[in-house]
This record gives sequence, C-alpha cells and structure tokens, in this order.
Amino acid sequence: MPETDFILFGEKTCGGCGNTWPASPDYFNRDRHRRDGLTTLCRECRRARSRRRYRDDPSIRERQTAWARAKRREVSR
Repeated sequence: MPETDFILFGEKTCGGCGNTWPASPDYFNRDRHRRDGLTTLCRECRRARSRRRYRDDPSIRERQTAWARAKRREVSR
C-alpha cells in the first residue's frame, strides 16, 4: 500500500474488521449517501458479507435465478 494514499486521502477504519485503510475508493466502495462518500466496510469485508449472505439465504438465489430466466425469455423474443 503506497504511503502517498494515506497523505492524499486520510485514514478510515473499517467497521467490520477494524483495520485502518486509506479513505479512498481503492479500499472502500463508494456510497453517495455518506458524508465522506465511502461505505463503512472495506471492500474485503463487503465482499465476504455478500458472499456469506448469498450462500446462507436461498431466497436471494431464487430471486436471481427467476430474474435471469425472465431476462432470457425477454431476449429470445
């Protein structure tokens, strides 16, 4: 991690893992509703949370499968 990132963007602590990263879009996803414009979780924690939720909640997979089938039918017409 380049030291200049800390100088340019400041630091931000992830609400998930507690690690401190440069407060930049390279380490945190964008969120236009937050004052600093970045999510509270670092990219790694968001990715892990999304994967865990997708794996543990079958309704998410069902919705996505239904949506994909509907789109395939739409495109094939």
